[in-house]
Amino acid sequence: RTCGGHIHLGSRILEDSLNKINVVRMMDLFIAIPFLFFEKKDSKLRRSCYGLAGTHRIPAQKGRLEYRTLSNLWLSSPEYVELIYDLCNFVLNFVQEENHKKFWSFDEFYNGEDISKAHVCHGYDSEALINCINNCDTKKAEKFMLIVENFLDKDLLIRIEDLMKKDV
Repeated sequence: RTCGGHIHLGSRILEDSLNKINVVRMMDLFIAIPFLFFEKKDSKLRRSCYGLAGTHRIPAQKGRLEYRTLSNLWLSSPEYVELIYDLCNFVLNFVQEENHKKFWSFDEFYNGEDISKAHVCHGYDSEALINCINNCDTKKAEKFMLIVENFLDKDLLIRIEDLMKKDV
């Protein structure tokens, strides 16, 4: 059996469907990548049936998003819960301030049905990030952490590093 640790978000910026895609992509980078270092070795088995990179659901309520990539590990201690809360706020602000455009741009000439495919990543190798998360590859995640470290608030970085050092 596997359990997910779905994160439910509600925000005015999520009323825009493009922002929902941007938030999911930024959560993969700023939340899923750091949490690879906390998860257990059986996470790859869990991801074989649940919790792949970018997994999300869009609830019927306006301005809502459910991010489904993480395991329920983040619910196991107050430190993880507080970190997730603050990382989610960081991501929502990051997208609201349009900082995601440093990594992703929108192809306005795209005419397909899946709007998420109209995005072009130019800040990192998006396929490598997806593979890194899906395969729980902490070695490759170290390279993505260099990107995370350049944008994440110092306080959040310190908290992530402290949690990596101890078993919460």
